[in-house]
Amino acid sequence: MWGKFSNTQKVIMVGIIVLIVVVVVLRINVARLRGPYCQFEDAINAGDVKTAIQAYTRMTGSQKADRVNAEKLAEKYAKIELAGYLTGDSSYEKVSGTLGDLKTNVLKNSKEMDNYLEMLAYWREAEENYNAGTQAMEEGKYEEAMVFFEKIPSDYSQYDNAQFAIDECKAAKEARAKQVIEDAKGMIDINDDIHTYLDAIKLLDDYIAEHPDDNFISARREQFMDEYYNIQLKNIEALIQMDEKEEALKLAKELKSLNPDRKEAQDYIKELQE
Repeated sequence: MWGKFSNTQKVIMVGIIVLIVVVVVLRINVARLRGPYCQFEDAINAGDVKTAIQAYTRMTGSQKADRVNAEKLAEKYAKIELAGYLTGDSSYEKVSGTLGDLKTNVLKNSKEMDNYLEMLAYWREAEENYNAGTQAMEEGKYEEAMVFFEKIPSDYSQYDNAQFAIDECKAAKEARAKQVIEDAKGMIDINDDIHTYLDAIKLLDDYIAEHPDDNFISARREQFMDEYYNIQLKNIEALIQMDEKEEALKLAKELKSLNPDRKEAQDYIKELQE
């Protein structure tokens, strides 16, 4: 079959084959032929940081200009990566790893990179506070959630949502506290037993133990205690009038143990023990 072609055709065909081989070989080895800076440029533009770092390490001392240009490209790429994290397009782990690798291997003395890493840490802390606040809020830990939300800086992308969440937490916390107060009130029936006041106070104490920062409940707890204390003072006086001094003394001691800050019960104890 080869014999059917003329010499000219044979030469042309051989030339085409050789050209194809040369092109293929050149494409395979183009990175090597272009040198480490070109390899670095191609790799960093493609987001292949590992290959870019390898190319950078192959730049010799005589290629100072190439190293400077490579470092500028690396700083630009780092800025793009940071922007990707801020917009939510890239994860913290990816961006942190990329910036850390560039800092360690290419941009050791770059103040710009130091700024990027500080910004990354700044936004990461804001993100962690927002996520922690959201989780605490979902779990009904409104006081804890507000602490996290209040730490979020005003220039963070979720700042407005955090402020709205703070208002939601306050409202939910207030609604929950009011319900607890209503439940406590529902337990009090002094016609049946004056000590139902203590049951109500116990309910509030349990709530305060779980939510110690809820000043609203603490104030209502003191109000309930004062109501119970004042009613029992009248009962002590009535027992004294009926000459039931032992019962009066017992009740006065109970009041003293419940609220040692008030002096009325202590005065009755002193009077009844004389």
